[in-house]
Amino acid sequence: MTRQNRIYLDSNFLIAYFADKHADNDCSRKLFLDLLKSNSLLYISTLTLDETWYKIWEIPFREKKLKKGKWSSIKSFYPTIQVIIDELKKLPETFKLIQFENSLEMGIENAAKNIGCYGLEPRDAIHLAYMQDLHLNTIISKDKKDFQKVPGIQVVSF
Repeated sequence: MTRQNRIYLDSNFLIAYFADKHADNDCSRKLFLDLLKSNSLLYISTLTLDETWYKIWEIPFREKKLKKGKWSSIKSFYPTIQVIIDELKKLPETFKLIQFENSLEMGIENAAKNIGCYGLEPRDAIHLAYMQDLHLNTIISKDKKDFQKVPGIQVVSF
């Protein structure tokens, strides 16, 4: 497997994939199927899952323009979280859930440097630090303008 087949998935890709009414749902599903067919190694972090779960939980409330105090409990969202987990478990071994593999301290230090060097917001800086930790140079994301600031990073939109 070559390096260009190792791809980090941003949360906006998974949000589009799992949110049926999302404007990019069809595009994300097609791309995901193509990635699985190509036998690419796909990586997501726990931060990606956190962002995905939270954003999918808030979609119906944002659509109804409800104030945060009017949203239903996150506890009521648990069945949806379980569906996402079950779907991810069905994926082939080419799909990896990651944390920092080398050093947590170095990963966090790299994230901070990514803020200073590239002006990334903290979450994107942490995503980049995960990529740097595993020597990944491709990300699937709608945040093209943010990650394009980083030399050597290829951003694939969907």
